[in-house]
Amino acid sequence: MTRISAFLACVLCRMSFALLSRQQRDVPAPVPAGTAAISGTVVTDEASPHPLRRVLVTLSGSELRASRSAITDDNGAFSIRSLPAGRVTISTTKRGYIAGAYGARRPGRPGTPVQLAAGQTLNLSIAMAHGAVVTGAISDEHGDPIPDLRVFAIDAEKLAGNLTESLMSSRTGGTGTSVITDDRGVFRIFDLMPGEYVITAARTQSNTVGEIAKRSDSDVDTILGRLRQQAADRTGAAGGLGGAARARPPAPPPTALTVAPVYFPGTAMLGSATRLKLNAGDERSGLDFAMAAVPVATIEGTIVSGDGQALPAVELSINPASRLTLFALASATPLSTGPPGADGRFKYKNVAPGHYTIIARGNRTAPPPETTLLRSGGGSAVFTAAGRGAFAGDSRETVYAVEDVDVDGSDVTGVTLRLQSGARLFGRVVFDAGSLPVPGDLSQVHVVVSSTNALSGMSVGGTSIGVNFGSAPPVSLRADGTFEVAGIAPGSYHVQCTMPAAAGQGWWLQSALVGGREVLDATLDVRLGVDVPEAVLTMTDRHTTLAGSLQSSEGLPAPEYFVIAFPADRALWIPGSRRVKSTRPATNGAFSFADLP
Repeated sequence: MTRISAFLACVLCRMSFALLSRQQRDVPAPVPAGTAAISGTVVTDEASPHPLRRVLVTLSGSELRASRSAITDDNGAFSIRSLPAGRVTISTTKRGYIAGAYGARRPGRPGTPVQLAAGQTLNLSIAMAHGAVVTGAISDEHGDPIPDLRVFAIDAEKLAGNLTESLMSSRTGGTGTSVITDDRGVFRIFDLMPGEYVITAARTQSNTVGEIAKRSDSDVDTILGRLRQQAADRTGAAGGLGGAARARPPAPPPTALTVAPVYFPGTAMLGSATRLKLNAGDERSGLDFAMAAVPVATIEGTIVSGDGQALPAVELSINPASRLTLFALASATPLSTGPPGADGRFKYKNVAPGHYTIIARGNRTAPPPETTLLRSGGGSAVFTAAGRGAFAGDSRETVYAVEDVDVDGSDVTGVTLRLQSGARLFGRVVFDAGSLPVPGDLSQVHVVVSSTNALSGMSVGGTSIGVNFGSAPPVSLRADGTFEVAGIAPGSYHVQCTMPAAAGQGWWLQSALVGGREVLDATLDVRLGVDVPEAVLTMTDRHTTLAGSLQSSEGLPAPEYFVIAFPADRALWIPGSRRVKSTRPATNGAFSFADLP
């Protein structure tokens, strides 16, 4: 027993030692503390600057495992220590001021990266500018204030593009792009960056019974007008009780109204809006204007199939030219419609004035829409999910129709949507391999055609608004590297080639030629009835780097400048081009550009 006990004790001792050794090996080595430090002061960007207290100062960089932050004290001072050597950027944030960056020459501009050496201590000064402010009051046509109204400051530079993007990414700080008017109809938008702005107001909430008490007299008049219209539609010219109605001329039907977006100084037309030029710290007050209810209209039309056959599934979407009109379509008199009838007829009611594009999509091989019988109490109702699964059929059988309509308050009838086959994009993918092997299973490589209008629309009462049916399902490559994307709607697109993370490591899309035209430098424009030329997509594992340093005439680093790489061909000087890149040198003057075509 003594020998057995000794043996077991020896085994347990060795096991404990091995387990302890393994645990010690599994513990990650501690990250060595950095020896560099950055301290400094945040001040106002004024002729006579003064320190700013309670500013959030943040450092970020690839050498940092996580961002490092500090808050300035009452003297505007901050200090962040134990930093590793490497390249970091410094940003500042404070409510009421424009987000800043160390080395920025103007408010809102990129800053200068800081190159830290081991043991180095830097002392910096960062200036922050006051954000601009716009304020005013909004009233109805009777002069009564309109509360609970959303007011936007839209970046005028983005008006030529997607207005929804302007609303979402207007040049503001922490407050976003809009505010709600108070009980006096007053709005105040602050933290705006320098630039040109358009001020607009739109009703974004629908009116319910519980909200009527909160509305202005004009809003209540609009609601009553809608109710009178609905009553007239139901009863017609009904006579009085207890006998035949006395002959009298029919009264004109009441006009349905809605509150459409209005732009300062009080116009419903975006092109007539005043552009306000704001500098840092400007406060523009007295921006008062009025909103008046406008008449709404009805759009009626027919969807016509090219072969005369009725389609089992058809989807409709109405798209306003001004995306801000989306809010009008969900206002006190919301836009409404139903699924197209068996004869292809459709109707949109309560359409606010403006320019619209109506898009229809169907599929000759899609299953019929699902129909469900809903019972409630002693009655029943039929619910039809029209257009569900328009992509469930063969994508080559997807058809589209597009028609533009102008609404000025009068009904529009006789609109014809003539369905035509969607476009096809066919071609091949080639691999320009340097050191990586070409993927063996090409079915894992996908070609994606995505709409340039990536933001989705909305749905009001089952009506699709702002949905352009603009993206086609991704397709896999065939074994020989060829592909075909069918059923593409008319519009503008980006072309991409994607691979799984493991197989795609190191590969990137170098070129996408469609009919000999490089669509990575522009867009792929698709029109109904027009074939798309053959595409050649080139994937490569060869990466490019352009690096150097910028020095002054004295041979010192010059980090206060920008370095810009752009093509010699002026035709390629387009916004968002992958061939135009800019960077700020680090404090040691070093700069680099990666993967220039």
